[in-house]
Amino acid sequence: LRATGSVQSISKSVRPETRAFDVDVRLDEIESFETDESAKTTNLTPGLFGRAEIVTSRKDDVIVVPREAIAVRDGIPYIFVAERGFDQQTRAVARETSVALGIEGKSTVEVREGLEPGTEIITQGFEVLRDGTPVQAEPPEKDKLAPLNSSSINNQSKESS
Repeated sequence: LRATGSVQSISKSVRPETRAFDVDVRLDEIESFETDESAKTTNLTPGLFGRAEIVTSRKDDVIVVPREAIAVRDGIPYIFVAERGFDQQTRAVARETSVALGIEGKSTVEVREGLEPGTEIITQGFEVLRDGTPVQAEPPEKDKLAPLNSSSINNQSKESS
C-alpha cells in the first residue's frame, strides 16, 4: 500500500524510551499494489503503524551529485572533477573543487556553489587522488565519471511510528 498525504498535526510530547511521537496524517491518494482484485482493500483504521517518507523541502532545477562523491577535509566539502584538455579526449586531470552543499536526499546532495551543469565528476576511486592526478575517463554507464545535469531533489526523512 502506498499513499500520499499531508501532515495535519505533530505531538509536542516525545516518548523518551523510543524517541517516537504521534503524527496525524490526512491521506489524499491511496494506491494498492495487490494483483488480486479482491485483496485491493484500503480499509485504514485509526491507530495503524507505518513507515513514512516525509518531504521537508523540495528544489527543482538544481545540481545534484551522488552522496558518495563528496569528501570532507577540515570541515570543507569538496568533489573531484575531471578537467579535460582542449581536445576533449578521454584523458583528463582530477581537480579538487570546493563546493557549497544544500539539501540532502536519500542518495544525492544538492551542490549550491562550485559546480556548473555538464561538469564531469569523479564518483569512485577519488580517495586516492590528489589535485592534478591524471585520470582515464570510462564510459558513463560504468558510473565512474558522470556529467551533471539540473535535477530535482527532495529532503526526506524516514520515520516509523
